[in-house]
Amino acid sequence: MNGNAIRFGAAAAWRTWGLGLGLAAALWGAPRAARADLAEGFETGMPTAYSTGNYTLGSGSWSFVNVIRGTTKYAGSYSCQIRSSTGAEARSPALTEGVGTISFWVYSSTSTGGLQVNLSSDGGSTWTPASGSPFTGLGTAWVQKQIVVDDPDVDKVQFYRTAATIYLDEVSISSSAAATLPSFTSGTGPYNATSGLATAFTVTASGSPTPTLAL
Repeated sequence: MNGNAIRFGAAAAWRTWGLGLGLAAALWGAPRAARADLAEGFETGMPTAYSTGNYTLGSGSWSFVNVIRGTTKYAGSYSCQIRSSTGAEARSPALTEGVGTISFWVYSSTSTGGLQVNLSSDGGSTWTPASGSPFTGLGTAWVQKQIVVDDPDVDKVQFYRTAATIYLDEVSISSSAAATLPSFTSGTGPYNATSGLATAFTVTASGSPTPTLAL
């Protein structure tokens, strides 16, 4: 083998190795929409007047309809106060590793308060009631609710007020145990390459939920 062939072989190996690093970065280094285990106490970033829109809290970007920073709280200084109004709600940030368990504390302005917890697997386009939801007869004492979901495809959680003014605090959402880390393959090689010409090969990615591959 002459020196030019050795140099070309080394360059091809370097390009293949570098491509692998690029694929790994695309799969592992892409920013996640939210932490796998979300915890929110509504201490920062909340609106100080009833508002509708997206707000950046400690755990990420929440979407609100008729929500205000509440001073009736379970812990800390504040809570998420959901107005006694049709359509009032709070939606979690996007969740990338599904949902295992949802836990939260809830309080109502009357003895007949109601809250429905809904789940979405399409970014909030459609919703399905979580097991045990809606929660009715909520009263003027803080109670903790826990919902076991364990679904790797759920990517949003909605807290939808159905009666009275609802106060939400200390929300915790764990990732699904059924979720699996992404992996990728690009064939076993070696790949024949000619300087200046493109080389085609297939790359596949797997995991649950299904990862997005970007080159």
